[in-house]
Amino acid sequence: MAHLRKGVGEREGTVAHGDADAANLMKVGGFATAALRAAVDENDVVDLSCDLQGQLRVVNDATTPLFVDSELPAAGVLGDTIGNPTTPTVGAFASFWNGSTWDRVRGSSATGLIIDGNVAHDDADAGDSVLIGGHANASLPTAVDENDRVRASFDLQGQLRVIATGSTGGTSAVDDSVFTGGSTNLTPMGALFDATPPTITDGNIGAPLMTSGRILRTEAEQATAANLNAQVVGNVAHDDADAGNPLSTGFNAARTRFDPPQIDTDGDRVRAIATPQGIQWVLGGHPNITTREYMTTAERTNDPIIDTIPAGSYIVILEIEVLTSVATTANPQVRIGFGTTTVPTEPTSGNTIDGLVISHPGLAAGSGVVRGTGGTAVSVGGSNQELRITNDAPTGGQITVLISYYVSSL
Repeated sequence: MAHLRKGVGEREGTVAHGDADAANLMKVGGFATAALRAAVDENDVVDLSCDLQGQLRVVNDATTPLFVDSELPAAGVLGDTIGNPTTPTVGAFASFWNGSTWDRVRGSSATGLIIDGNVAHDDADAGDSVLIGGHANASLPTAVDENDRVRASFDLQGQLRVIATGSTGGTSAVDDSVFTGGSTNLTPMGALFDATPPTITDGNIGAPLMTSGRILRTEAEQATAANLNAQVVGNVAHDDADAGNPLSTGFNAARTRFDPPQIDTDGDRVRAIATPQGIQWVLGGHPNITTREYMTTAERTNDPIIDTIPAGSYIVILEIEVLTSVATTANPQVRIGFGTTTVPTEPTSGNTIDGLVISHPGLAAGSGVVRGTGGTAVSVGGSNQELRITNDAPTGGQITVLISYYVSSL
């Protein structure tokens, strides 16, 4: 029962909190039930409803939402490029522990999440980090099983090792490495065809030039031409119609009676000379010609005129003259030829013989026979062969032989 204090308006229940409900009392604390009570009619008087722990049951009115202070910021739509948020310790922004403090995860809209390895470049490999740079080793690592996962292989300078799978694209090669025909890959090179190529800035790279026929163009600079050994091949074959510009042979123009300067040392390089019309001046013969005279007043058989020719050397005859004196009363036969011991024997009628330089069946007094002009070779002997003469006696006179020759090595 409740006691009503007159004049004050206070009401006080007779059942304490936590005691069993009794009598028809005014329930200030509400009516405790394990579940919701049965619904009453609209506009009826109802008791306040509490659970068995005395917590008042409430319902959220759609027009007046019920708010609970959770210490969290108001909900919002998720999006990119959010600034540094102020959040409680249950914030959803990712952070990593660096051993002493928490650091926010870094990234950007362009590159995504930024991941750094835990071992610096040039440090010894350690841990189970993600190998961005690959694994450095002095030689190729041991092969793994097919379809296994492998690490990228680098040399000790950080250069990625690659292997060419075909010959269409070519590949780089180590300097002075072995080349194997038919298997070593080559990197193709292109060139530019341009009649008036543009200049490039000093220190820049550029494409080499080629002709319209895909022939690579080259040019020797004057400053270094003396150090170059170039092989030049013409573009018109022998016996084909002439075409294109001729190659200059480097002649210097020299008029008649021009006295060219002398060289200082035998074997030096000299410039060729030509007439103002481009006709080359030439001098026939040999730079070391020997002129020899031989004379006899008697019959001779295989007598040497030029002897002591070693093996591996041979005589080159440029001119030879055989003369008889006017006082000779006979017409002597003369045969001069090459041989180690004898003059080649006179052939029989209708036959031939090799190695003879000059002969006459019977020279008249005061006559002679000449072969050659001294400018070109008329006969060449064999290795170790000497020039010999066989003749009849020039009765009452003499036979004279004049020879221009030189000795050369085989």
